[in-house]
Amino acid sequence: MTMATYSIRMDDGLKAQFDALCNNIGLSASTAFNIFARKAVSNRALPIELSENTIDPGAVLSAMSESREAAVKSGANRLSLDEVNAEIDEYRKERKAKK
Repeated sequence: MTMATYSIRMDDGLKAQFDALCNNIGLSASTAFNIFARKAVSNRALPIELSENTIDPGAVLSAMSESREAAVKSGANRLSLDEVNAEIDEYRKERKAKK
């Protein structure tokens, strides 16, 4: 996959505060922007909310590790992005139908 670069302008103070916030959450600013972009595209909506008060980086890493292990056991780690998105869409439809 080829990568593209965004160049954005922001106040130096805001950048320093954002970098500190991302660091406290356990992310780089680049990762935070990528999460924001992926969620925005996936949900077709803005904004998303991340808070250093609600995210425990250790818990996130643990959940990611558990998810990776489960994916390997189930064979889901071999799915394409389109297949993963199709499964997510199907789950959302089922969840919506139950409401």
